[in-house]
Amino acid sequence: MTYLKSLQKSASIQFILRLHKNLHEDYIGLLAAGVAFYFFLAAFPAIAAMISLYGLFADPSFVTLQIQSLAPFLPKESLAILSSQAVAIAAGSDTALGMGFVLGIILTIYTTAK
Repeated sequence: MTYLKSLQKSASIQFILRLHKNLHEDYIGLLAAGVAFYFFLAAFPAIAAMISLYGLFADPSFVTLQIQSLAPFLPKESLAILSSQAVAIAAGSDTALGMGFVLGIILTIYTTAK
């Protein structure tokens, strides 16, 4: 019995007990889910803005070569979709790419500021 009392007085055990209590009281799981949701909501406009900016300065064939370097990390179907979309964006006119970049940045800032 004295071992249990000395264990409860341990600083690390008290920390773990307080952490467990605060996780439930402060809705940490819900907060983490909200952060992840808004991250993914902002990620896609940011990716579109980066591809638009990349398309302003790079040739569509160079974009294809760069995306093929992602082959070890992505499934073949995902790579095919990403490659076709990136080439379609990069092959657009400079005006469309510039507008895509500006719109992507605005949407990214808007979704992260919510």
